[in-house]
Amino acid sequence: MTAVHPVRERRESAGPADPQKLELKRISRFLHDEIGPLLCGMGLRISMLAAQTGLNQDPDVKADLESLQNSLDEAVRKVRAVSYRAEPETATRCGLRTALAALSEAVGRAPELKVDLRLCEDEVTRTPAAAECFFQVARDVVVLAEEEGAHGTVTIATERGQMTITTPEIEALSKDSQNVKARWSALAAQVGVLVDIVFTAAAKGTKISVRS
Repeated sequence: MTAVHPVRERRESAGPADPQKLELKRISRFLHDEIGPLLCGMGLRISMLAAQTGLNQDPDVKADLESLQNSLDEAVRKVRAVSYRAEPETATRCGLRTALAALSEAVGRAPELKVDLRLCEDEVTRTPAAAECFFQVARDVVVLAEEEGAHGTVTIATERGQMTITTPEIEALSKDSQNVKARWSALAAQVGVLVDIVFTAAAKGTKISVRS
């Protein structure tokens, strides 16, 4: 009787890799590993040039450097946002806790926005699909915050079967909450997960509760 290797058996049963997901993963890694550091390095160089010239700097040159620095900061935010969205099935592969920790670490490089994690020790969701749904909601919130240049802290708290996100003021959430909620509900339906998503007003922001 021929022994079947369990790892090989799982890989074969999973079928061939989805070419679109592989391409999205490649794009995400390229943006994260190549473009992001390049832009950050350019921003650091501009800061060093500004510091070297100091008080003798021409006002017009100073204004140009500040404008260039702001443009690079905006480019970094947009590249990070695209990288987040392109990476497929992060929580499915890594687990919800690991995926949220990586999201928090990446955002931590932007001084104006922070992610505060308050994660329970127990498993939050029963299935990988539900974990992926929870993570994509959290990632979407962070992307919206970065795209709008929100200042403050996004707090993500988990307990069994539930995730609560409290955000600073984000216009897309406060003024277009129904469309955002519909998009997340459709995402959950695509992976066969039943979720209950509730938006409530919070102090200078929004509170989002996700249950499965």
